[in-house]
Amino acid sequence: MPNATIDLRKLKNEIKSRSHDAEEEPRLELEENFHSDQLSEEAVSSRALLEWSAPEFEHHADRSTLLLGAGALLAIGGIVAVILGNYLFAIFLGVAGGLVASYAFRKPLEIRSAVTSRGLVVSNRLYEFENLDSFWIFYDPPLFRELSLHSKKMFMPFVRVPLGELDPLRLRGVLLRFLKEEKQEESLIDILAKRLGF
Repeated sequence: MPNATIDLRKLKNEIKSRSHDAEEEPRLELEENFHSDQLSEEAVSSRALLEWSAPEFEHHADRSTLLLGAGALLAIGGIVAVILGNYLFAIFLGVAGGLVASYAFRKPLEIRSAVTSRGLVVSNRLYEFENLDSFWIFYDPPLFRELSLHSKKMFMPFVRVPLGELDPLRLRGVLLRFLKEEKQEESLIDILAKRLGF
């Protein structure tokens, strides 16, 4: 029986390549998840540099009363429009009144957000840093507590994310690694909406 020669270098390289392939599989699967806009919570949590959760808007009893009152006024305006014979305007006011009144009873959704090395994840949707131009944090409790992202996309120039109880300085420190900070101004409509509780 002849002596068999074993090439240890070849054996070592085969073992290395097998262990390398085994390590790469989960990472590739995770990278595939990050190419889509919708991400699972596990994929986000495993990559998150900072995570937080906040209601989409502050719910106040005064806000509900104000919205119900506005809805009632719109409905009354609809009745007056019917009396005056302006039926199209009456339909418009009736629908608007119904929408405003239904918004008074709507409970805020809890929005989960996270900053990852690829971008900002808001409700499992990824906004990649390469598609974002800058950020600004509006922080003036109780009116303003939100992150505003300036997007490079023409049809969606700004993305607003509620901060809840998150420390804005901590968020700023993380975002400065990926985006530039650029001051943004609140429009008069935004200020009025915040004061009215929207």
